[in-house]
Amino acid sequence: MDPWERRLADALRDVPEWPGDPEQLWARVEPRLRRPLWRRLVARAGLVPAAALAAALVLLWRPAPTGIPGAEPAAGAGGADPAAGIRASAGVLDPPEAGRPLRFAVVVGTAGGRPVQVDGGVLEVRAGTGALVWQAPLPELALRELRGPEAVRTHIVWPGGPEPGHYRAEVSVRPAGMAGGAGVGVGFTEFFVPFPPGSRRVGEVPLGGPQTRAGVTAVPERLRLTPDLTRLHFVLQGERLAGGFQWTLRTPDGTESQAFRSEYRLVDGRLEGIADFEPTPAWTRRLILRLHRVGVHASPSLRTVEELPHTWEWEVSLDPAKA
Repeated sequence: MDPWERRLADALRDVPEWPGDPEQLWARVEPRLRRPLWRRLVARAGLVPAAALAAALVLLWRPAPTGIPGAEPAAGAGGADPAAGIRASAGVLDPPEAGRPLRFAVVVGTAGGRPVQVDGGVLEVRAGTGALVWQAPLPELALRELRGPEAVRTHIVWPGGPEPGHYRAEVSVRPAGMAGGAGVGVGFTEFFVPFPPGSRRVGEVPLGGPQTRAGVTAVPERLRLTPDLTRLHFVLQGERLAGGFQWTLRTPDGTESQAFRSEYRLVDGRLEGIADFEPTPAWTRRLILRLHRVGVHASPSLRTVEELPHTWEWEVSLDPAKA
């Protein structure tokens, strides 16, 4: 559970009962969340609407506060779904190499003291953007009763192995009787497969040129290029900022990639953050940086969030970066 989720959970526990109205709930919780903090966003399959961030408070609240269901642990650590009573962890056993088999260790058990019946499970590997690239069933979980926090321990091999880039391996377990056959994501790990030496651009590129649309000013400050990633440092300013946004980079050949991870801090209408992309190919001399799907509060009441229909765009020359 990250710092934001811990603080949100603590604030919700201070509300003794459901007040009967989401606005009244927010009025009680919001003052406890004013201290500046960093928020982490991880790209999943598809783009998450900015409005979903504002809706999270109501969606995660429970009449009898018992924690935040589905909160993600730190990368590589175990996770749990309190509602399902299941916990799991996933880990990479070998140093990842492109095109070589990769082994994973998976541990699944109960999150509480009661046994849990499950119908099956799967290990999914997703690219940094959230796209599914490989999956394998976990036969040890077929029609199994879990007893204890480490009821099932197993290894699984990805025979073909990954291409270079950032990945996220997720364990999904299907509780018995769950409608639709869907699984519960309860454990994950993030890992990086290195690119060949010298194949990625390295350096730092100062940016600038603030642009303003609909009362929101965007300032991309700099790009830091390393063999592991391309990191954008940026600032957004606007009285109605709600925290949702999407950054993308496009190469001259038209290939566009979205940030696979973002972290930001929003204080009094000023959002400071970073956005991480896959490392930039060494041959690249120019990039198009785009910002869109910026979320703002639709009214001064700060309860409704909408996405601005505008795009901010900059052409970035990489000549200052020394490969």
